[in-house]
Amino acid sequence: MSKKKVLSELKGDLPRARARDKRVLKPAAYKGCGLKTYTDVCGNEVPLPLDESIIRDSPRLLHDVTLLWRERGINIMSQQFVALHGVIGATLSGCRVRQQENEYMLNLQIVCVGGAGSGKSSLSKLDYLIKGIDAELRHAYAARLDDYRREMQLYNLELVQWREKWKGLHAEGSNGSGRSVTSSTAHPSQCPLPPKEPLPRCLLMADAVTGAALVYWLAGNDGYITLLRHDELTTLKNAIEDRYGNFPDIVKKGFDNSKHEKQLRGDNEGYYIHHVGLALVVSSTPGVLRSFLGSYEDGMGSRLLGHFTASAPRYDEDLSDEKLQLFNQSLKASAEQVYELYHAVKEWHEQHTGHHLTLWLSASQRCRMAHHFNKILKYYVAMENLGEEATPIIRRRAVDTKRIMMIWALCRRLEELYRDSAGHVFLPDDGRLPVTDDDFQSVLNFGDYLINHSIFMYYMVVGQPREDEERPRQLPPAEHFRLLNNTFTANDVILVGESHDVKRRTCYRRITKWLGMEMIKDRGNSVFEKTSLGKAFNKRRSSLKG
Repeated sequence: MSKKKVLSELKGDLPRARARDKRVLKPAAYKGCGLKTYTDVCGNEVPLPLDESIIRDSPRLLHDVTLLWRERGINIMSQQFVALHGVIGATLSGCRVRQQENEYMLNLQIVCVGGAGSGKSSLSKLDYLIKGIDAELRHAYAARLDDYRREMQLYNLELVQWREKWKGLHAEGSNGSGRSVTSSTAHPSQCPLPPKEPLPRCLLMADAVTGAALVYWLAGNDGYITLLRHDELTTLKNAIEDRYGNFPDIVKKGFDNSKHEKQLRGDNEGYYIHHVGLALVVSSTPGVLRSFLGSYEDGMGSRLLGHFTASAPRYDEDLSDEKLQLFNQSLKASAEQVYELYHAVKEWHEQHTGHHLTLWLSASQRCRMAHHFNKILKYYVAMENLGEEATPIIRRRAVDTKRIMMIWALCRRLEELYRDSAGHVFLPDDGRLPVTDDDFQSVLNFGDYLINHSIFMYYMVVGQPREDEERPRQLPPAEHFRLLNNTFTANDVILVGESHDVKRRTCYRRITKWLGMEMIKDRGNSVFEKTSLGKAFNKRRSSLKG
C-alpha cells in the first residue's frame, strides 16, 4: 500500500475539521454593579475584564508599565495592572489612608488566580521595578551588621578586661593587708553591655521563607511595608506554617496593620511588631486558593483581593531582538521612576518626623464615596445570595479603593504638571495629598471591578446555595427582582418565585431584605414599589455569559 493511500485512510477516521470562525469574540468590559462573568475559551467561568479606559486614564507610570503587555490582550493587561498597584504601593511606606478612626498603610494583598495558560508568570517581571530599592535596603542592613560585628569585638575585649580587674582587685588579701580591695572600675554596675543587634530591613521578601524568618524580617520592617512575592501559594503556605504561628493570622493582621507578638521559650525568640505592613502579590490556581481559604468565617477571604484571569492556552512567538530591547528599556525607565518616587516619599518622611503623608478627600468626595459604597452594599446584600456576608467584603474593598487612590495621587506627582520648578517631585508640607475628581471617579470604577472579583471568589470558595440538591440552581435574587414590575404585590413575588423553584418562605425573606436595603418601599395592603435605587440597578443584567 502506498504511503499516500495510508495517509488518506488515516485521515478518513478523523473528524472533519470545521471551518474556523474568523470573527474574534472579545468579551465586554466590566461596567456598573453586580456579578458579571463570561466563559473563556477553555470553558471556565471568569469575571469580565477591566474596562481599558481605566488603564488609559491612570497615571502615566501605571499606564506605561501595563501597556508593555498590550499584545497579550486585555485579560493579561488587567492582571498586570492590578498587581502593579500591589508592587508600587509596597514602596510607599510613610503614607496612610483613613477609614473611620483607623489608619492603614498602602499595602495591598493580591492573589492572581488562573488556570494553565492564563499568563500568571508575567507577574515576575514586575519585581524588576523594585529590585533596586530592595538592594539599597539590604546593603544598608549589611553595613549596620558590619558595624555591629565590630562593636561586638570591642565589647568582648572590654568584657575580658573588666573580668580580669574584677578577679584581681576583689581577691581577698590581694594587697597584703588582709582586706578586700574595691574599685569603681570593677563594680558590677560598670560591666560593659553588649551592643544591640540590628534587625534586618528589606522590601522584597525572599521566595523561600519560613515562618520564623518571616516574623524576624517583619520585626525589622516594623512600621514599613514588606512585599511577599511568590509564584505558588501552596509552596508559600507550607513553607511558613511552623512554630511561629500560621500564615493566615499574619496576613489578616497585615491587612489591618495591627500588632503581632510571639514569645517562645529560649533566648531571642520573642518579637513584638507594632504595625505589620505585609503586602502580597502571589499567584494561584482556583483549586489551590479554594483549599487555602476553606471558608469565609475567619475573615481571611474578605481581606484578600483576588483577581481572576481567563485561560487562553497558546504558544506565543518569541520577541524579536528589537522588541525585547524596547521592552527592557521601558521597564528600566519605569523602575527609575518608582525609585525616584520612593526617595521623594522617604525624604519627606525624614524631614517631617512623626508625621505621614495622608490621602485628603474634599467634603464632596467623601460624601460621594459614602453614597457610592452604600449603594453597592445595599445591592449585594439584597440582590445576591451573600446577604450580610457582603458587608466585610465591601468594607474592605473600600479600604483598598482608598489605598489605590493614594497610589494614583502619588504617581501623578511624577508627571510634569505636579513637579516643582526644579523638576523634582513635589509633596505638600502639610502632608495632605488630594486626588483629582477624574482620578477619584476612575478609581471608584476600578474599585467596583475589584468587588466583582471578590464576590466571584466568595462564590468559588463557598459555592452557590441551592434549595434542593436535586433541583436546578435557585433563581438569584437579582433576576427575581428584575422579573417584577415597578409596582407589584407579595403574591406576584411568590408566583414568579415558585415558577423558578423558589420556595414561598424564601420569597418572603427576599421581600424583607429588599425593604431593609431600600430597594423597594411598602405602599400598604401587600403592595410594593421599586425605589429609584431599585430601578437604577434594574436597568442592567447582573450577569453576562459569553
